[in-house]
Amino acid sequence: MPARQPAGRLKSSNGCFTCRKRRKKCDECKPRCAGCARNKLKCEWPALSLKSREEKNTLSTTSDSDGSQITSKPKSSPSFNDDSTKIGHLRSAVYGIPGIKTSIDHYLCLYFRERFMTRVLRANAHPAFHDTKHLVMIGAKASISMRAFLATAAMHASWTNPKLRRVAVRYYNAIVTDLRKRIGDGKAKGGEDWLLLTTNFLLLFEINQGWNTNHNPAGAAPHLDGLAHILKIRIANDSKQPQTYVHPQDRTSAESFVLWASCLSLFYSDIDRVGETIDWNDLSLYLDHDVFPGVSKQSNSPLLASDWKLHWMIFEITVLSHKIPLDSSSAMRGHDLELELDLREKDIRKNIKNSTYQPQAWEILQQTLIYILVAQIIIFKTIRPEASANHPQIQQIVAEVMTIVRGVEIGPETRCLPSFCWPLAIVACAVSTKDDVSALRELLKRVWLRTYCGEVQRVRKAVEVFWEKAGTEENGGKFNLLDALICPGGMFKHPFLEKEEGKVLSEIER
Repeated sequence: MPARQPAGRLKSSNGCFTCRKRRKKCDECKPRCAGCARNKLKCEWPALSLKSREEKNTLSTTSDSDGSQITSKPKSSPSFNDDSTKIGHLRSAVYGIPGIKTSIDHYLCLYFRERFMTRVLRANAHPAFHDTKHLVMIGAKASISMRAFLATAAMHASWTNPKLRRVAVRYYNAIVTDLRKRIGDGKAKGGEDWLLLTTNFLLLFEINQGWNTNHNPAGAAPHLDGLAHILKIRIANDSKQPQTYVHPQDRTSAESFVLWASCLSLFYSDIDRVGETIDWNDLSLYLDHDVFPGVSKQSNSPLLASDWKLHWMIFEITVLSHKIPLDSSSAMRGHDLELELDLREKDIRKNIKNSTYQPQAWEILQQTLIYILVAQIIIFKTIRPEASANHPQIQQIVAEVMTIVRGVEIGPETRCLPSFCWPLAIVACAVSTKDDVSALRELLKRVWLRTYCGEVQRVRKAVEVFWEKAGTEENGGKFNLLDALICPGGMFKHPFLEKEEGKVLSEIER
């Protein structure tokens, strides 16, 4: 069989896509070059490619194993290594955007827009929150932001394509180095849009990684603290003038801070320090005003949907759980928070009873009730460290939560946020029956398959360790499963996890 002849060099480096694909010389005449006109071919140019592809939706789609869609080459998926790889017509969809240089960049930009961002925000949030044009505009002007988008996309994609993990870490290290230099040179004052977005996506990078490698032992804490500093500066600037409008990115960033501070503090006590960086009351400037007047509060909330002050309470409760035994002032604050949760529970039950069934509103009410109930488990254990999962009040709460979560349906089209695993992690440390364990194991698996988020996998690994240890003789007595909620370093710093994590990870991945 004769050897295949190598393809010749492109005849034009600045010509239209059609001539470049045909490897013909292009006279670069716009809007239609002579070669395309002569051969009656469609003439496409880099500057027009993204717009035309978006408007006409000409790229094909394929479904991955969990049912979600991603733009891809027809009937095949591109293979990647740590170097740039040609991906056929995938290149043209984002060709011409500053910062998109290699074929891997092109693929990750598409992945970011069509796969990752579609999983970050609530499905019922206002459509403008889902529009990525603003992000692309910022990324086109600030290459460091674009690299943060690509790094986060690569880390998320690496759970199904491990070859991209090195790409993700390489991007990440370059971003952190560049960011430190800019701060050192005085080029970052603290209130810039590019800095806000870059920090937010570095936070998402760590959440998608899950703190389960030696890449960055500090994890998400520095980025969450940095986000608090940036929000503090922006709020100080914006509060100097009457606030009649909240920009979507300010609302999204403020909700991102509130959401991840309240969720991650349970797992890592390093997060506790962000409560000292910013006065949470100041966040009301971005969180108490509507971004889009005339629509519901739920539509104005890209991430939370429920009252942001409930998440503030949850953050306070988890901070207290790291301070066992409590001093007198902390114990008093704990009892106050317990009473506030009881009042919130009564209010939400009244709203549920009086509400007419509308799927979106009902889902938010049920989610809020779950958050309140699991927060009651933590504060109960924090105030009464000797309590176990067999306590009648704990069992009553667990029974109601499990009734709700058993009714949760997570299908191919479900928009399931990684933060949903936070209440599941808490109730997993309070269950006492094999049926409940099996139900939670299956639900966490479905959440993982819908999110492919490292933090969700981290929760799965942790609760498997705790379930294995529950009922076994350890340190002179049986392991109290509920004790995992009051570990001084956070749930994921429990000594059992350091011993067993590697073994459980291999079992889960099998």
